[in-house]
Amino acid sequence: DKALKVFQTIVEKHPDSWNAHDSLAEGLATKGDKAAASAEYQKALALTKDPVQKKRIEGQIAKLK
Repeated sequence: DKALKVFQTIVEKHPDSWNAHDSLAEGLATKGDKAAASAEYQKALALTKDPVQKKRIEGQIAKLK
């Protein structure tokens, strides 16, 4: 829970950072909140330009379905 609060604060401070959304998504997924994790991964996917990260994030989204 503490880590999620930290990640949420980082996202608030850096809303255009794909990495911030990715980290929050990972925390949410670990906690079992698939819907919120998927939404954060979607944001990360939209923000990253790195094809390797895009593929990894797409894989994470697929795992949540």
